[in-house]
Amino acid sequence: MVGKRVPYVPDWRAKFGVTYRPNDSWAYTVAARYSGKQYSTLDNTDRVSHVYGAFDNFFVVDLKVHYNATKNFAFDFGIDNLFNEQYFLFHPFPGRTFVVAGKYTF
Repeated sequence: MVGKRVPYVPDWRAKFGVTYRPNDSWAYTVAARYSGKQYSTLDNTDRVSHVYGAFDNFFVVDLKVHYNATKNFAFDFGIDNLFNEQYFLFHPFPGRTFVVAGKYTF
């Protein structure tokens, strides 16, 4: 259809990430993702945002701290969706989420 956007393809999509490692034990990461509005129909008639089936535009920032406690043991702490962005990609995506992980290697 002339003048319509291809389904499931946003007008803009970008990702950015940077990690700072002050020493061998610590790493700090900030990452951001942006996606423009998407449509799921050929005629682009699905224009209602924040409902099931919608493909909203979004901007999400994630943080992560990594710590090597010993040669064999490491910890991670992260916050996904730092600013609690509410958006749908067919279904609602989670708001701010805290993540803790530990890793032991033999």
